Amino acid sequence: MKKLLVILILSFTWLQALDLDEMIHQEYDEITPGECEVSLAKDIKIGVCSLTGAMNAYEDKLTMIMGHFYSSYYKILAEHISTQDKHKINNMVKNMLAKQDECEEMASNIDLPEDANPIIPDLELTSCMQDEFGESFYELSNFIYENPKYKHIFDEIFTPNPKEYYEFMKSHSNSEFLLKNILQKAAQDNLIDKTGKLIAHTNELIKPSFDCTKAKSEVEKLICSNKETASLDKLYSKLYFGILNSIPKDTKLGQTTRANLKTFNKNLLEYRDNMRCFFLDYNNNEKEVQETNEILGDNGVPLYAYLSIVRYGFSTQEQKQACVQRVYLMGILLLATNTLQDSADLKGEYSGSEPYFLDIFSIKYLHNFELYDTFFPKEFKDKLSKITKTLGYLSDLSRFSGHGYYYEEDTGFICTGGECDTDTMKNEVEKPVKDFVKKIKLRD
Repeated sequence: MKKLLVILILSFTWLQALDLDEMIHQEYDEITPGECEVSLAKDIKIGVCSLTGAMNAYEDKLTMIMGHFYSSYYKILAEHISTQDKHKINNMVKNMLAKQDECEEMASNIDLPEDANPIIPDLELTSCMQDEFGESFYELSNFIYENPKYKHIFDEIFTPNPKEYYEFMKSHSNSEFLLKNILQKAAQDNLIDKTGKLIAHTNELIKPSFDCTKAKSEVEKLICSNKETASLDKLYSKLYFGILNSIPKDTKLGQTTRANLKTFNKNLLEYRDNMRCFFLDYNNNEKEVQETNEILGDNGVPLYAYLSIVRYGFSTQEQKQACVQRVYLMGILLLATNTLQDSADLKGEYSGSEPYFLDIFSIKYLHNFELYDTFFPKEFKDKLSKITKTLGYLSDLSRFSGHGYYYEEDTGFICTGGECDTDTMKNEVEKPVKDFVKKIKLRD
């Protein structure tokens, strides 16, 4: 039965996929010349038809589909980038339009022999215009994809396989059929409608809690370049401010709790900005690990004691993203835990002289306001204390939140002593926290 269901689902998906040739043959039977111009900006209008505007021939229809795709692509980009960078892509579009004007001039100057096919100038014109659409699409895409602030836009438009689209585009950059091939792929993936316009919902593109056009720090740019990290940033921010605004300002208990919550947030952002991740601390640069060890001492010192000097310096964007994501996951876990009980009460037996991280991320008195059910899923209510306690135990045992002399390359953890219990960290902390976060539903 399950196999049959899978087959039916796959068959339905296949039937729903568009085909570029079918789109061209079925659409635009009665297009008027007035529909051949699309306004992109105040001073930019793009022509999407041939000189005749009749839209009868295959290549004419393909040109219009390309124009609709290109126009919708531009509009999505323009809506989500800074004013300064919008000027840059506007110049790219204007340059493309100037070249298309040259296409028209070229076609009008073709001197045909008496026995030549009279549609040759139109064919040359549409071919030239299609090439310019393709080259400009490549230029726009390269600008967006290679910019850490905007890569998430490309990823959202071409989800679920943005990297595949970008690599295809790069490998076919010199092909005169670049945009046609992209359109065919997008049609099969149901990313465009029957007119060629992208279906991406611009208002649903995942944005973090801040304006990415103003991102300056390395971490801010990291957050803006990855939809999962941006989503976690936005969720944490909503939870933090939602809880903060739920605590009264006009009572002494409320004022004290609000101050404690603000301290919690300040500490968490320091961990985030210094990339001190909790769940899977990783550094494959042994020289850097050794240099940091020498700074912190042979016995290992907690990172929070040296906020200004400690950086993990992860070697790849993926590792940096994973680290920032795990800081947010920890922050959401501890926010929720503190709505039920003070995280400091979960630390168990601890004899260290340094401040314990469950003390650092305690939000004293927050549980008095009974806010858990307002913000978090009820089915996890009885599970969070155990998860937080396990995280605290592992941090004490192996200093997952620290950086020191013990480097275990195979596991991807950095520990400052004790035993790296990677299985417990993954199965009893990381996995349930991710499941918990997925269940959180907040109103916009």
